[in-house]
Order: sequence, then structure tokens, then C-alpha cells
Amino acid sequence: MQIGWLYDSVAEDLNTSIGIHSRGWTSSYISPDTPAFLGSMPAGVPEALLQQRRWATGWIEILFNKQSPLRGLFSKKIRFRQRLAYLCIITCLRSIPELIYCLLPAYCLLHNSTLFPKVTLSLTLIIRFKVLFWFK
Repeated sequence: MQIGWLYDSVAEDLNTSIGIHSRGWTSSYISPDTPAFLGSMPAGVPEALLQQRRWATGWIEILFNKQSPLRGLFSKKIRFRQRLAYLCIITCLRSIPELIYCLLPAYCLLHNSTLFPKVTLSLTLIIRFKVLFWFK
């Protein structure tokens, strides 16, 4: 029996919690009246960005290792709500569409293409526009 943290990833706390829940253990949230740990936060924006990058790297590592919540979806020991909560690590992949969205205007400028489709104003569009604001 293994006891302790699982250090297969930079985000070892998430990795460990997936591991203990997939073994059938339960966990609970404890909130004492006086704070037990005050913790620390990044001092500035560069440190905060570095911390976010480290967490995203750890989440991607967990997504593709043996403790993956995608694999845990098929485990009967993890409850459905826990599975949904652990799938939050997929949000680390949101940077890919955001990068594409940021680069799209530059691409359109370089290739002389339009970012949005061209709309021709016709009488029906003008009438619809006036009708919408007439009834407001």
C-alpha cells in the first residue's frame, strides 16, 4: 500500500486527490473558525503568470498520465460529480483557441481577407432593424 503524495506532476495535489478517490477513499472540506493556513500569493503579475503556467503544465501532465480523470470516468469508485469536477483540468487547453483568436486578425491583414463575412444591406434588413426598435 502506498501512502503519501503522488509526485508524477507539478500539480501534485490534484494528482493525489484523483489517486485517492479512484481507490475508493472519500474526502471532506474542513473550514475551521480560525484559518489554519494563511498561504501566500504571487507578489506581482509576472509571478502570477508563472504560477498559472505551472498549474496549466501540471494539469496537462495529469490529463495524459495514468491518473487521468478521463480514465477515471470509467472507474466505478469515482462518483459522477467528482468526475465532472476533475474534468475542470481540460480548461488548461483553452489557450489554444485563444491563441488562434488573437492571431486571426493579423492573418486576415497579411492575406488581405476579411475577418467577418460581407453583409449587403437590403431593404429587408433595414425594415427588420426599424421594426425591432419600433416595438421597444
